[in-house]
Amino acid sequence: MFQQASRSAVLVALLFAAGIAAIAHARQPTLEVMRLDGQTEVGSLVRLVPEVSLEVAGGVISLPWSEILAIRPSDANPSSQPSTANQQPLQATLADGSVLAGEVTTGDQYGFSFRFGEGEECRLELSQVCVIRVLAASAAAEQKVSELLRLRNDQPGAEPAEDHVTDVAVVARGSEVLVLNGRILEVQPQQVAFEWKGTQRPIPWNRLGGLIFARPELRRAPCIVRLNTGDAIAGQVVGGASGVLRLRMAVLERELDIPWASVERVDCRSERLVVLSDLQPARYEFEPFFDKNWNYAVDRTLTGRQIRLGGRAFARGLSMHSRARLVYQLDGQFERFAATAGILDEMGGRGCVALRVRGDGRVLWSATAVRGGDPPRDVSVDIAGVRELSLEVDYDADLDLSDQAAWGFARLIR
Repeated sequence: MFQQASRSAVLVALLFAAGIAAIAHARQPTLEVMRLDGQTEVGSLVRLVPEVSLEVAGGVISLPWSEILAIRPSDANPSSQPSTANQQPLQATLADGSVLAGEVTTGDQYGFSFRFGEGEECRLELSQVCVIRVLAASAAAEQKVSELLRLRNDQPGAEPAEDHVTDVAVVARGSEVLVLNGRILEVQPQQVAFEWKGTQRPIPWNRLGGLIFARPELRRAPCIVRLNTGDAIAGQVVGGASGVLRLRMAVLERELDIPWASVERVDCRSERLVVLSDLQPARYEFEPFFDKNWNYAVDRTLTGRQIRLGGRAFARGLSMHSRARLVYQLDGQFERFAATAGILDEMGGRGCVALRVRGDGRVLWSATAVRGGDPPRDVSVDIAGVRELSLEVDYDADLDLSDQAAWGFARLIR
């Protein structure tokens, strides 16, 4: 259990760690700090603010938060998704990126109270919530919720489709899954009041796969602390003492101390970084080897699965089939392109491609005979002054058989 930085700190029950006395005497952790370009520094933590300072073999180094992509304790335990440590019925994803498991205790037309773990509660306004998943929902209902969320995120920055500006309830009726577009009126402990086709309908939680909220008021947080329970808390790192990280939460406006023993990873959001899958390409070119045409995929594989390269999972990235080219107009605004590239794990060791990165027509990076099962390649190239960036997946030794590749966490750095 971690110490509360204020009496109203919300998430005590989410963090499973040693007692307060153990935290007070805990040694500072050894951290792996990844820079924006993918380089990693490893050392014992000295301090967290105003910069991250590590004690390494040659002394102490300091890294500005604007240069950091992620921080991971060297002995971090992988999380399970979603968190079911306390058999919580619901999982709420908030507008700042927090992911919290719990249950609804009370509700009205403006919001609801959400209870976590061992009894801590917080008030959530409807505008602070992106999605609520029912953790015991059928596989078909869960798949439908994921599919709808993916469709909403497929074209960042584009004007939303008609059904994207309404709330959505995914309802299970026997073996059938229904998608209702309407308005969430109230979120209550036993049911949800949902307006559909002008009529208010109560829907029990045990009939729901999930709720998708139409237009949450997104709040960008500098960091997301991912816990080894599978939960995540967004906010700003404001300090830390022996063995803990102090975070000021974004949506809930609380400060809390989180023991490093509960932390799987800290993901940082830098103003210098743009994820390529958030941009619309200037054009996409595909040349089939036979007669089948393949589109590219954003933040998933070509079959709709999570991107995995060499056993590593990527929440963001671009997937392509040979022979294909994605072209982006950069107008010389960025200094570096970085990604992790290779054949997707789901190809099971099959496939052989050539990968290239071009800047204004010049080859900046290339790898040939990239086969399924090979370790993925880390890409980091200078693109200063480049106006047009191209990512290419080409045929190689095995024609186009299983030539499905991905650029994991493809990103641009200013």
